[in-house]
Amino acid sequence: MAITMLPVGNFQIHCIVENRIYLDAGSVYGIIPKSIWSKHQQADADNLIPFDVNVFVMRGNGHNIIFDAGLGDFLKDRQRKLYGTSQPSAMTAGLARIGLTPQDIDIVILSHLHWDHAGGSVRSVDGKTELCFPNARHIIHQFEWEDASQPDERTTSVYFPERLITIEQAGKLELVNSEQSEICDGVSVVRIGGHTRGQLGVHIESDGQKLIYYADNFPSCHHLKVPYVSATDLYPLETQRCKRETLPKAFEGGWLIAMDHDIECKVARLKYDGLKYTCEKVL
Repeated sequence: MAITMLPVGNFQIHCIVENRIYLDAGSVYGIIPKSIWSKHQQADADNLIPFDVNVFVMRGNGHNIIFDAGLGDFLKDRQRKLYGTSQPSAMTAGLARIGLTPQDIDIVILSHLHWDHAGGSVRSVDGKTELCFPNARHIIHQFEWEDASQPDERTTSVYFPERLITIEQAGKLELVNSEQSEICDGVSVVRIGGHTRGQLGVHIESDGQKLIYYADNFPSCHHLKVPYVSATDLYPLETQRCKRETLPKAFEGGWLIAMDHDIECKVARLKYDGLKYTCEKVL
């Protein structure tokens, strides 16, 4: 378990490596040939690539906020075998190392509701499902909630509506339906789409500094190039548009980008040589 911290203005950003998963390289890199992506990452004999499940915790202005909730401990044995996940969730232990408990979290922003981003928002206790963060508002886009509540043939393996309904039943569901919404002072969410129809990005601004978290539109530093889009993205052209619009702004503005699945680089600052963008590790 790794935990690191980065100041962004008046805020403290911590990264908890909640777990590690192994994903099929074809799903991760989509149409990019192996002869090209293998220069960046190496797959094992089963064509699997390791990725961390990075959960970001923001402290400041009287709030303790997490961006996504990781896997949690809700995966079935078959799913754990499929994704090579043998370790329990490190969330509670990670929070403890920065002086917090799950009860201290007052806002959970869920970029989208796939199993590796929202699974850790609920847990099973004595056969019953309950919230992992019982005192927190859970921010989700209306589109994402609708799509996760009624998964289709393509998404039924990544959404778990029978578990996520616990958020609504506990009275902690807060749906946003605008393109951009302020969550609290210095923190806003914007619908970026791409990976899913209702995927949210997070913007943090304080004292002239800015950090963005765009979840699976920028899963790692190896995915900065516009065509590097996951095969699991439901709206790949939207992912490309998001990258095309975001990268110049992030570079020119000196924004930091938090990566949800990168193993080596949790937060990066962009570099640009006139031809391509690359990551400079900050955290």
